[in-house]
Amino acid sequence: MKQRTMQFALDVCGLIKDLPHSEPGPTVRRQLAKSATGVAFNYRASCRARSHTEFTARMGVVAEEADETQGWLEFIDAAS
Repeated sequence: MKQRTMQFALDVCGLIKDLPHSEPGPTVRRQLAKSATGVAFNYRASCRARSHTEFTARMGVVAEEADETQGWLEFIDAAS
């Protein structure tokens, strides 16, 4: 799963390069980069959790970041 979430973040960062340089491109680029990389790195953090409670909390953040990323990707699709 670490590999998959990292590849997801890298794929999204590749997509970001193709977004326009005029607004809303920079805003979408920044927000999408933050949320997609958040999925990968919060998942990694969850793997180092010291308790089940901490793991559950971190995985909740991963789910939130994934949902935000999906929202930005849907925005890009709708704006195209």
